[in-house]
Amino acid sequence: MTAHIERLVQQLDDSTGPSYDARAELIGIGSDAVPALIEGLPSLGGFGQLTAIEVFEEVADPRCGRALIALLDSDDSTVREWAAMALASLKIDGAVEPVRRAYRVCLERATPPDWSEPEGIRWALTPASSTTPTGPRRAFAAPCRSTEPRGSHSHPRLTTAGRISTMSGSKKYSISLPEDLAEAVRAHVGPGGFSAYVAEALEQRVAMDKLREIVADFETDNEALTREEVEAARALLRHDHRQAGGTAA
Repeated sequence: MTAHIERLVQQLDDSTGPSYDARAELIGIGSDAVPALIEGLPSLGGFGQLTAIEVFEEVADPRCGRALIALLDSDDSTVREWAAMALASLKIDGAVEPVRRAYRVCLERATPPDWSEPEGIRWALTPASSTTPTGPRRAFAAPCRSTEPRGSHSHPRLTTAGRISTMSGSKKYSISLPEDLAEAVRAHVGPGGFSAYVAEALEQRVAMDKLREIVADFETDNEALTREEVEAARALLRHDHRQAGGTAA
């Protein structure tokens, strides 16, 4: 079992696909995976360390505390940010002073205060982040946190079916969500599916926004679509959908 866990840890660095499956399996293994993950952490690149932090947060084993504190000295600003936020969300004993030191170092680098790293570390130092997760908004460690200054960690997208679908130019971003909404999504999709769910919702929203732009451009040069034209288009779409369903059957 130990050798298998060690292989999974090394796969966390593979952004072409295996990273998501390894992440989900390590989360499923739980605390038994933590020692190998801690030991293998220094050998991972930035991408693998970010994914390892996600596993630490999901498993919530306090033994990861020292490893997360060590990551506050990483050369990767996103790794530093995620480590600070994980230390806060896991309520690791003795982490406050190292996180404060990381914030001071961040200021000494003259990092703009509105960039992701100082914002994330400031969040980690707020009383709400270390005492209760029930505040109105909270940054989540879903695999879509931000890079700063907008780094280039390529990351594949996990489809809802659990397979890897490479999304060209995709990156991790940091987003804040209402606590109840984020927990509802997490309960619905389970470990490893949070990012896919958010990505699918965003894709649908972007598609609708683009559709509105197409209609607006059309109506700029033409008369507005009549209700009859809209209903006729809907009828065509319904007909195509029924045809596709019949073919599949």
